Amino acid sequence: MYKRTNNNLMVAGLAGIIIVMSVFTWVMYDVAQNIVRMTALMNNMSNDVHTMAVVQEGMTVDINDMARKMTTMNDSMAVMTGSTVNMNANMARMSYDVGRSSQAFSSPMGYMRNMTPW
Repeated sequence: MYKRTNNNLMVAGLAGIIIVMSVFTWVMYDVAQNIVRMTALMNNMSNDVHTMAVVQEGMTVDINDMARKMTTMNDSMAVMTGSTVNMNANMARMSYDVGRSSQAFSSPMGYMRNMTPW
């Protein structure tokens, strides 16, 4: 009723199936290992992004503080501008006086002419 087949053919077929399944299992295992590595890498990256966000929050506070200090410094410079104008006027008068005195040394007669009351 059943026909007997060659045992060598069955052994070869089973060996082929076993080899193919073992190669498939090995490939799947390697893919699973890569997925595990990629998951660990993504977890580390998530932690790094969280750390970076915390650092940026600290930087925001520092930048806000620096902006306030810059505003204060600008206000101080605006107040100093008035005294700078006075200092510039004083420097101009001093330069004029130094110029007149050097002219007096180079030309005493011209200096004496400037001394006349009229």
